[in-house]
Amino acid sequence: MHACDTATDDAILLGVSLGVDVLAVVPCCQAELSSHWAQIHTDSTDAFGPVRGVPHLRRVTAAHVTDSMRVLLLRACGYDANAIEFVPMEHTPKNTLIRATLSGAWNQDAWQEYSALVDATGGAGLGLAERLMKTMDRT
Repeated sequence: MHACDTATDDAILLGVSLGVDVLAVVPCCQAELSSHWAQIHTDSTDAFGPVRGVPHLRRVTAAHVTDSMRVLLLRACGYDANAIEFVPMEHTPKNTLIRATLSGAWNQDAWQEYSALVDATGGAGLGLAERLMKTMDRT
């Protein structure tokens, strides 16, 4: 499924809620994290601040970090998940496919990795995380 912005998260949530065996999404136009980052005050002691402070870098980096977070959240929900190149770069810069195969139960280590990534990039995470926690009855 090709899904713009948080539509990817809606597809992931639906798939996890249904316990699908295989999930494949092609994220596009990731804006949620970038908009959160734009609101975070950049101070001189924040090592990630320079990335958040430059709009172009913020958008590009946020897209990749968003997909990294999605992979970690899928892993936390018991999926063997990865992001791969979908089509060659010369065709489109948006060429990531997140694919996931159900492999087990809740993975606390993946959840901790997600939380560490959120902390390392300024404290803003994805709304998908809270929605998945409710779905997995981890609230």
